[in-house]
Amino acid sequence: MSKLNTIQHEADICVVGGGMSGVCAAIAAARAGSSVALLQDRPVLGGNASEEIRMWICGAFGANLRETGIIEEIELENIFRNPHKNYAQWNALLHDVVTREPGIELLLNASVLDATMQGTTIETVTAWQLTTQNFHTVRATLFIDCSGDSILAPITGAEHRWGREAQEEFGESHAAEKADGQTMGMSCLIQLRETSEPQPFVPPSFAHRYERDDIGPGRDLDIHRTNFWWLESGGRGNTIADTEVVRDDLLAVATGVWDFIKRHADEFDARNWTLDWMGFLPGKRESRRYVGDHIITQSDVEAGGPFPDVIAYAGWSMDNHPPGGFYEPGEPTVFHPAPSPWGIPYRSIYSRSIDNLLFAGRNISATHIALSSSRVMRTCALIGQAAGTAAAIAIRYRTNPRGVYQSHLGELQHELMRADSYLPGFTRAVAATSSSAVLTASNAGRTYTVKRARTEFPPDAVVLKSGLRGGQRTTIAWHETRATADPEVLRNGLDRTVDDTDNGYWCEPGDTIEYHLNEPARLSRARIVFDSNLSRHYKEHRMKYHYPLNDPGTPVAESLVRRFKVEVVRTAGSASQEWETVADVADNRQRLVWVDLPDVPVTGVRLTPLETWGAKLVHLFGFEVEEG
Repeated sequence: MSKLNTIQHEADICVVGGGMSGVCAAIAAARAGSSVALLQDRPVLGGNASEEIRMWICGAFGANLRETGIIEEIELENIFRNPHKNYAQWNALLHDVVTREPGIELLLNASVLDATMQGTTIETVTAWQLTTQNFHTVRATLFIDCSGDSILAPITGAEHRWGREAQEEFGESHAAEKADGQTMGMSCLIQLRETSEPQPFVPPSFAHRYERDDIGPGRDLDIHRTNFWWLESGGRGNTIADTEVVRDDLLAVATGVWDFIKRHADEFDARNWTLDWMGFLPGKRESRRYVGDHIITQSDVEAGGPFPDVIAYAGWSMDNHPPGGFYEPGEPTVFHPAPSPWGIPYRSIYSRSIDNLLFAGRNISATHIALSSSRVMRTCALIGQAAGTAAAIAIRYRTNPRGVYQSHLGELQHELMRADSYLPGFTRAVAATSSSAVLTASNAGRTYTVKRARTEFPPDAVVLKSGLRGGQRTTIAWHETRATADPEVLRNGLDRTVDDTDNGYWCEPGDTIEYHLNEPARLSRARIVFDSNLSRHYKEHRMKYHYPLNDPGTPVAESLVRRFKVEVVRTAGSASQEWETVADVADNRQRLVWVDLPDVPVTGVRLTPLETWGAKLVHLFGFEVEEG
């Protein structure tokens, strides 16, 4: 028996891991009505995207394919609050979005180390909190492992995989000829800052010394372009057990590379640049992967993942880093083509061996090759939102994750789409109150010249057996076209441009859109989806990887509506039959906006966009009203 204190906690759902997938899982579950305990083993949230590691949040390639839902909400807020991408403010933002959410209990510096089981059901997990020297035991109905390294696997006996599958196991042409225990490696990044005068660099005693021939092909040394992701190692060993040893070597590699650049400062325009930050916590790409009711394979990816149980999507290439990383003689990665988007099935995010376990992030049920596409963080965030929503539905119906698949899949998909998490190939059911009402617009029928984005493929783009094209080397091009204002698209259940169909309503600031109800009704909320420019390039909105002088910062997407108002008309017999303002919102910076409506019978609801963040025209994707 330990002489140290153990603090007991109870929650509907316990989320282990506070990276982007864990943050989104916890928020989604709490918003769906569940009580949540979120355990994070570091002092800050964000995981690989945190101040401690600073990897980029990447996702799907192509026009109109940026991931939405909770991850878009967080990133849009970061652009508004933190245009210069300061990591202290990023820390504060992530802490804010979690701690302000009712229903989430956050335990930082809490590393899970044990679990109790009842057969194949997890009853509790216990974490050691470094800062308080307390143990914390959480009893929950459901558990979601977002820890990256899948800590619940070894302590619960959950079935999982490690390493590279052989080609013959799943018929994967990109797989290793023979199965082995090797994985993609881990990285310790460096970040640079420009100053107004020359900066020396004295390498530490542990730094390696490199000459030009020591740095292999594909390792980009352009300090204005690279985040040094290729400072990678550890995949030939064990990316959990060897972390401390690999970290020390990566520090020697990183300082050795910077020393090489500074010794050739004029060639690399590095004379006035200094080493501003270096990661001492490696960012990992792969370790344990759980086994679910479905294992995603290369064939699934190349087919576009047309599953009936899609709950998220990916669109990154199959970006397969060789295990040796920096020490590989060839290129530091191979970009195997993958379509964008491809669907991720729900059956790949819950355990087939543990009854009450879901998982989200780089540890989902996928082969090594499939994981190389699904592992990037914007994709992981979508999976986290799906896992949190599924867990809350399971709590609601007193079932387990597999029971959600068997009996409540449609509800899960509807809740995700309603929360603005796009599911390729699916159309959201519109609220009955909206679909039965009369919808009008002050500018209906008016025609505008607008700019729209499309994905352009290179002439040699790979066409897969499915007929889909690989999207890694695509570009986004903007073209002018004509658009006619039609408010009906605001209730078609598609809240973004899909392929060549805009699905958007165009107007000028000051134009109005109105719902006229067939009979008086008590409405609860209005749901509005603005245009946050889902074709904006991730490079323009990601966190900083270097800090030049006179950085202009990142502006809020000019297509977003900055100011708008919502009005209602009360029923006959009220004191006034005129439009009554219930919300006048300034400095909106979100894409999905919910507006609470007064608890009185109304016959009409009106939306008036008043100002954008710079665009001449307003572009909306959704406007609906809901009862209840």
